[in-house]
Amino acid sequence: MPLFGHIGEFDESDKSAWEEWCDRMEQYFLANKLEDSTVKRAIFLSSVGAATYSTLASLCSPKKPKELSFTELLKLLQEHNAPKPSTDSPRCFRCLSTRHTSRNCPMRNKICFECKKRGHTRAAHQAGSVFVVESEATSAVSQVSGSTMLSV
Repeated sequence: MPLFGHIGEFDESDKSAWEEWCDRMEQYFLANKLEDSTVKRAIFLSSVGAATYSTLASLCSPKKPKELSFTELLKLLQEHNAPKPSTDSPRCFRCLSTRHTSRNCPMRNKICFECKKRGHTRAAHQAGSVFVVESEATSAVSQVSGSTMLSV
């Protein structure tokens, strides 16, 4: 049976394209009426490309990729390429992000457009998550909901 279409390798350097690549792979399976999960796994593993296969091998170690189901392989790479932000993580009080801590916030030394003080964003200011205390000797940002003082 001849196969229709071509998936092409997934480009490991562009993780944002993962979902689009999976959509294309799903369409390939539909066009070729492939329903057997063992066949889907074999095509998937031969189509992801060397770099992605290597990543996958690391993610499922000590098992080999061929020992996991097609669904398990997709889930591993989905979590690796497009992780969902944790709902358990506290928000950075400087910018309201859940992807980093306040200590590592890229807004740490930026000026707020709302109050013109250093160390938080306008969104955090308007949400009431910060208040700023400044003196000539030091400037500190404190979380309203807690009592922790952090030097800027």
